[in-house]
Amino acid sequence: MKWKNINLAKKFAIAFGILIGVLVVFAIVITLNINSMMKNSSLVVEGNELQDKMCKRYNDHLKWTNNLGEYVIHPYEHELKVETDPHKCKFGEWYYSDDRKKAEEMIPELKSLFEKLEKPHELLHHSAIKIKDTMSLSTSQNKDISIQDIYEEESLERLHDVALIFDEISKISSEHIAENDVKLIEEGNTTILRLILSSIGISIFAILFAIIIARGVIIPLRRSIAFAEKISDGDLTARIDIEQTDEAGKLVKSLRKMRDNLKEIVYTVKAGAESVDAAAVEFTASSQNLSEGANEQAAAAEEISSSVEEMSSNIQQNTDNAQQTEKIALQAANEIQEGSKAVTQTVEAMKKIANKISIITDIAFQTNILALNAAVEAARAGEHGKGFAVVAAEVRKLAERSQIAANEINEITGSSVEIAEKSGKLLVNIVPNIQNTSRLVQEITAASIEMNSGANQVNNAIQQLSQSTQENATSAEQMASASQELATQAQRLNDAVSFFKVEDVKKSKTVFQTKKSNNQAQQVVRKTNSPLTNKKGGISLQLSDSKDNDFETF
Repeated sequence: MKWKNINLAKKFAIAFGILIGVLVVFAIVITLNINSMMKNSSLVVEGNELQDKMCKRYNDHLKWTNNLGEYVIHPYEHELKVETDPHKCKFGEWYYSDDRKKAEEMIPELKSLFEKLEKPHELLHHSAIKIKDTMSLSTSQNKDISIQDIYEEESLERLHDVALIFDEISKISSEHIAENDVKLIEEGNTTILRLILSSIGISIFAILFAIIIARGVIIPLRRSIAFAEKISDGDLTARIDIEQTDEAGKLVKSLRKMRDNLKEIVYTVKAGAESVDAAAVEFTASSQNLSEGANEQAAAAEEISSSVEEMSSNIQQNTDNAQQTEKIALQAANEIQEGSKAVTQTVEAMKKIANKISIITDIAFQTNILALNAAVEAARAGEHGKGFAVVAAEVRKLAERSQIAANEINEITGSSVEIAEKSGKLLVNIVPNIQNTSRLVQEITAASIEMNSGANQVNNAIQQLSQSTQENATSAEQMASASQELATQAQRLNDAVSFFKVEDVKKSKTVFQTKKSNNQAQQVVRKTNSPLTNKKGGISLQLSDSKDNDFETF
């Protein structure tokens, strides 16, 4: 995993872990150096203490020798008050204790000197015993000479030997102390140097690591701030190219996502503002068309209302006429029934007349025969019968004319009877038709009444339609005003969005479809309004019916 892709928590954990590790190593090294310094310092202290002890013990033995010398000089004035046991003097107690071993462990070079010191030290103390013994055995003169010799030859010589060894011990101790001092100083300097170098190294490491972390955080933050400032200034074309997955990278990714979202919002708002502007213009035109159409519809509704009122009046007139026709048809049916009866009586009378005329015909025939007979008899009478013959001829002519007239009357009567019978049959057939006509007229009357009621309802509906149309016209005007306000707001929105700088892009498909649907809606509105502008006042009622041919004219 690359360093720039590690999150800040892990980076700080790694940095502080390494720093803590370095500090731990540094602390261990410093602790070791301090321990070494403390050890060397303790060696120096112990060396100083040893040197001090050796000096004190040497001084003790000097005092011891002085006391012994005073005793030797004035044996009768002083009591020998010196320690004669080499193990019980302070040096002897130290020498035969563990402190000597510690001193030998501390300074191994002293071991041989301590071993070398044991004999002279014992002899030194034994010289005091020897002086004391000599003092007790000798006379006073011999005593002075003997103890003086012993003191000078043994005590002082042994003291000199002890002094030489003490000097060597002191010298070696001083050298050891000096070496330890040098080591202590060197280790102190080394520790200080290491401390300084470690501090410098840790500081450099901390600075470098801080720089690395800062570069990984501050540089993306600065670029993110610059990027955010550009976005705050409305420049959505700003770019930031930082590819890392830590917190700074996530911040950059979030800022890029914010820019993309703002860009999409601006695109959408711009497209929406343009669509709203275009739709507002179309909506204004549609509202104006709707207002004009509504006004025309109101005028047409008034004309329709007038036509419906006129139609209602005509329907009422038709109803009255139908009722009058019904009465006339009923009266005509009654009269036709009476006429049918009269025709029947006329037929019967004509038949009687025909019978009577046949009698006249017979009479004329008989008269004609009688005239012929009279003419025959007149011819037989000769001259006397000429006048009668003329009368008979005239009677015969009259009989012939009467017979012809009777035959014609008979024929006319026969045809009249036939016509009368046919008329009677026709009258009988007319009565059901008239009754059917009366029933149809009743139905027409009822239908006319219903039509009149329907026309009134239609008139009321048209009045309501006219009122609604007027309200629609008012609403259309309000819609036109609102659409103009919408267009103004859309322009303001477009001006506000123009604050943002984005790349030129094509309008989204959604906007295109929205405008297309708005255009289609406007076309539908125009198609709906077109008949209103061309439509004339009034209505055309189809009052003809297929059953109209069933009626007859009287």
